[in-house]
Amino acid sequence: MPARIFAPLVLCALVFTGCDFIDEIQEEPAVPVTISSITVQDLPERRWDNDGTGPDLFLEVQDPGGGDYLQSEVVQDVDLSQPLTFTFSDSFEVATSTSRISIVVFDDDGEGRFTAELVGASESFTAEDVAAADGSFVLESLYADLGRVSTYTVVK
Repeated sequence: MPARIFAPLVLCALVFTGCDFIDEIQEEPAVPVTISSITVQDLPERRWDNDGTGPDLFLEVQDPGGGDYLQSEVVQDVDLSQPLTFTFSDSFEVATSTSRISIVVFDDDGEGRFTAELVGASESFTAEDVAAADGSFVLESLYADLGRVSTYTVVK
């Protein structure tokens, strides 16, 4: 019974005095990240395309949920024995400087991202890692494929 008496009093106090603590909660501003290029080496060599040609690769810079910050153009018939460089002209923003980012490479089958086959993925990194890098830094793949570890060189 006492709670019923005090509840209207508390509600009135909040209405007339306001909730000062709400003004103190501030979101951290988004952090811009600029990556000018990513070079991928030592991707798994398999028979990717049915016609015997190399894979048609594109790369995404992703958040942990698989949403893409950046997506490259598709490069047709890639020779996997050679390094492949993807270039970007746009920067992107992440929620915080410690938000996780990863690089994912797909083989395009001509029907878009959701039917593309995963070729490789890097270990994750943050905006802090990009900012601290002296020009570039190297990431390794999340897993080795047939004893090969793919590398991803990120250039600021």
